[in-house]
Amino acid sequence: MDRPPQDERSIISIAYAWATTIIVISAEMVIPGVLGLWIGHWLGRGAMIVLALLGFAGGTTLAIVHLLRLTKPERKTRR
Repeated sequence: MDRPPQDERSIISIAYAWATTIIVISAEMVIPGVLGLWIGHWLGRGAMIVLALLGFAGGTTLAIVHLLRLTKPERKTRR
């Protein structure tokens, strides 16, 4: 079996890297919906609901794509 390559960084730096990744993915889910609410506030109540739903749906889709890319195994190129 192939073993994953050893990470030479300290445990704290690995933890910070994972924490940053989690925060970015969370922000990808929330920020588009909040922007939709903010823009919809200026356009009216009906637009606010539609834009907020579109923003949260788009943000969730973006976050899922990011998670899928994050969990995708690395491909080794053979030459």
